[in-house]
Amino acid sequence: MTSIKKAGAALALGAVAALAQTLGFHFYGPVGRFVTPPSGASTGHPAVFCFDNPNGSGVSGQIFTLLGRNVATLGSPQPLPASQPACTQTGVLPNSMQFLLWNGESNGSFVHSGIYLYRIQAEGGNYTGSLVVVR
Repeated sequence: MTSIKKAGAALALGAVAALAQTLGFHFYGPVGRFVTPPSGASTGHPAVFCFDNPNGSGVSGQIFTLLGRNVATLGSPQPLPASQPACTQTGVLPNSMQFLLWNGESNGSFVHSGIYLYRIQAEGGNYTGSLVVVR
């Protein structure tokens, strides 16, 4: 009886994983819209862009000024570590969750306070929004 329950649970989990892969990329947006660059003893608060990427698609991200000047290109997506609990509150399977990070830096120095735009590109879609840098 126990082996039947375990087999049923494994089948159900496999069906959920297959469904997640058919749904494809899902962008949850940044965790918080306020970016505080590190200063002194403070580690700051970066923008954390969370997304579900069950197909392992290529993902890229850029940060722009309001005038459209590119101030940062975000690095490669990273698997979601336990240190990013805000991303896991979405209820998505954690093994396909990834994130991009921006700490307010542009070409080795931190940007000025103000409003910045982000663009995340994946699977032919553009996901855009705004962030506020507070120093």
